[in-house]
Amino acid sequence: MHCGFMKIVARALWAVLLGGSALVVASSWPYLLPGLRHPFLLERLVQSLDAVWLVTLKVHVACELACLPTGLLLLSRRGRERWPRFHRIVGRGYASVVLFVMVPTGVYLAPYSKLGWASGSGFALSAVVLFATTLDSIQAARRGDAQHHRVAALHSFAQVASAISFRIYHLAFQLLDLPYETNYIASVWLSVIGNAVLAELWIRHTYERSHHETSTRNERSVFGVLAER
Repeated sequence: MHCGFMKIVARALWAVLLGGSALVVASSWPYLLPGLRHPFLLERLVQSLDAVWLVTLKVHVACELACLPTGLLLLSRRGRERWPRFHRIVGRGYASVVLFVMVPTGVYLAPYSKLGWASGSGFALSAVVLFATTLDSIQAARRGDAQHHRVAALHSFAQVASAISFRIYHLAFQLLDLPYETNYIASVWLSVIGNAVLAELWIRHTYERSHHETSTRNERSVFGVLAER
């Protein structure tokens, strides 16, 4: 019964991630259009007239739009087992974009956050965690530690997916009629810390289930040998 419930939770989580990714793509791609067509750019008109800031923002958004679906693809166990070479190639591309483009642009943009460092520090923390966990996943893969690689990679994607959870929290707090400043800051920090906690809880559940299944198989093999004797 517990196993069946967790399968339902896993499917619901995948549905949220897929739907959330589609929502982020749909709401963010106008950032990449020429000019200042996105409402956010019109709202931040002073920064938008700064060519460096504008290009950095567009590059960061493009990285987010690339890493969300790519990260979901890399998390698929079925895809990983069927096409390991493809998984490695895509994984290297994901890691390169994160380490060399997404994190640096995110760090640059953090001080320009709507509410200053109250929210910008949350974005900066997310960038640091994203960099550290992505690098850790690469190092684990190189030394052949598949389990540690998966753990670090999941934490990496959890920070990428904070773009999804931020929008969920932001909408929920709007429905609760929370003041905008409180809503925005709380949504930033909950998406960063909350995603890290959720990733860790999921990892611990998966590890315990895997350990239990391995122990069960070992017990069956022992009993099988004894029965043959």
